Amino acid sequence: MTHPLVFRLAILVPCAIPAVASAQQARVVPPGFADIEGNLLSTYPFGRAAGGMQFVCDPNVVASAPGLIFDVAFRVDADANTYQAYTKQYKLTAAQTPIAAAAMTRDPVANHGGATPTVVFQTPLNVPASSPVSILPKPFSITLPFAAPFTYDPALGGLILTLTTDDAISPPGTYRLDAASTRNDRAGGIVASLAPGCNAAGAAVSLAVDATLLHFGGTLTATITGNSPGAFPLAAFLLGATRQNVDLTPLGMTGCTLDTDILASITVLETGGAYAPVILPIPADPLLEGVPFFAQALGVTATPGTLAGSVTGNLVGLRIGNPVGHSIWSQSMFTTNPTATQWSIGQVGTYQPVLRLGGILP
Repeated sequence: MTHPLVFRLAILVPCAIPAVASAQQARVVPPGFADIEGNLLSTYPFGRAAGGMQFVCDPNVVASAPGLIFDVAFRVDADANTYQAYTKQYKLTAAQTPIAAAAMTRDPVANHGGATPTVVFQTPLNVPASSPVSILPKPFSITLPFAAPFTYDPALGGLILTLTTDDAISPPGTYRLDAASTRNDRAGGIVASLAPGCNAAGAAVSLAVDATLLHFGGTLTATITGNSPGAFPLAAFLLGATRQNVDLTPLGMTGCTLDTDILASITVLETGGAYAPVILPIPADPLLEGVPFFAQALGVTATPGTLAGSVTGNLVGLRIGNPVGHSIWSQSMFTTNPTATQWSIGQVGTYQPVLRLGGILP
């Protein structure tokens, strides 16, 4: 059911969404992580005097029709570390390969499947400084613009990118990228807490979701927890498809934000100081794998007709998984020696920094 006060929140969201029109499109690989922090980190290829990474991306995660790629971008891991800026030369090549991501080997040459790579970037790169943040993920702030657009045709195979250091300069320290690990030997999805909630005189609610059940054919099983029994006799579970940042101060919720649109809401009563779990069935449709959603809890006070004193909980990002293990649509490997003939690669599914392909990619 939808509580009337939750409906009042819902009507605020369209007013807060700016109209944006652009011919340029971007693809985030692996899919589903555009606005969700990855569940791993990568210490390659940045922050090293010598190193490299190679990426193979299947056509279904790059483009559905011929297009152009203008740049590749990465983002810094949202950990508690501060990273210094530095400048160092890097080399990036691109090609199309008949080799599928799931068939990627440790041989960086063989992974091209006979294709000749094109050098699309070879110049000093200004790697920016980065500090801890409370809102995740960080922006894609490390961008490698191509010297010329790279033409991509999904009918010709996947995309293979090879990024290596191109000088002997030692960076000032380590530099970690946000990364994703989607293992093909584990069922379930990925859950990430992305933004903190607010509180009213210390009273707050929080939201947790069971990742092991978060797959097509499974359930979205969420638990709302309050730290002050009796403060919020009613709670609401809010589920959306896009992130928002709606200031709820006009509704009397000072310092609180609504961080998602509202596709659906379920209200639950506090009983014995606890809330019953929210369990939503997920359709058994494989097309849902990799699709992102966002969830947030709302704690409502007992004062009738107003949201004053109510709170929002932490924002949770949800990436729908697979009941038998994640599909391998992209993969990466890394090395400390770019001239080596064998690099290091994981064996249980995708491991790679989250990357954004900028361009016109239908």
